Amino acid sequence: MLFRSEEAAKMDAMVEKLEGAQKAHEEAEELKKDAELKKAEGETAKQAAEAAKAADECAGALEKGGLVEEAKEVKEWQGMLEGGEESGADLAQAATSAHELASKLRSEGKDAEAEEVEKVAQLLDGAAESKLEVEAGQKEKESKAGMKEAAAEGHAMADKLREEGDGELADMVDNVVEEVEHALAGEVDGEEVEHAISDAKAAAEKLRAEGKEEEAAKMDAMVAKLEISLHAHEEAEELKKDAELKKAEGETAKQAAEAAKAAD
Repeated sequence: MLFRSEEAAKMDAMVEKLEGAQKAHEEAEELKKDAELKKAEGETAKQAAEAAKAADECAGALEKGGLVEEAKEVKEWQGMLEGGEESGADLAQAATSAHELASKLRSEGKDAEAEEVEKVAQLLDGAAESKLEVEAGQKEKESKAGMKEAAAEGHAMADKLREEGDGELADMVDNVVEEVEHALAGEVDGEEVEHAISDAKAAAEKLRAEGKEEEAAKMDAMVAKLEISLHAHEEAEELKKDAELKKAEGETAKQAAEAAKAAD
């Protein structure tokens, strides 16, 4: 019996070490992602600055050619880029408009001016793609932060319930927390978060039925945080898709411009 007790203690210690190592690994991965996101933010700002400079030069060339209205439109893109408040969607729309303007000028026989605008369009394509990817990363970070808060609150609630002798209720809350933490491992899994939300709602009802109104209210708050996190995750996924679409559109527009130039 003593031998088994010692072996069990050793196994518990091993489990604790493994869990600690796993947690350290996950924290290291998060720090790595934070560094990558910070780097991407810097690169995106650099791309925007390059596009703003090109837009300034392009607007000047258009004005010299007597294309006042066209120059005004390019200056609007420049102002947006220099303002620093542009979204990925704003940049994507500006890039589309720039490609359209370049095509219009080309159809009017203004090839030199069209080429200047096309340069700006391609820089806007790159800036839009990068900005959308950064926004996706920021939303994913926001999603994970909310889920981590919810998990921490769940742990505290389970511990309190266990101290009060409500082991079954504590296990129920722990189950929800485990689902949240599993969804957090690696890339966030939206379906797992939805399942955790469903179980958290059921746990809130159970706690309320057992007269644990304070704990039920806390579980309701956990549900709200998880729902916000899920929404942020879904927004991140949409932004990733937008970035991929913008990349494809940019490549198609570039090929079309090169084909039109070769045909002249």
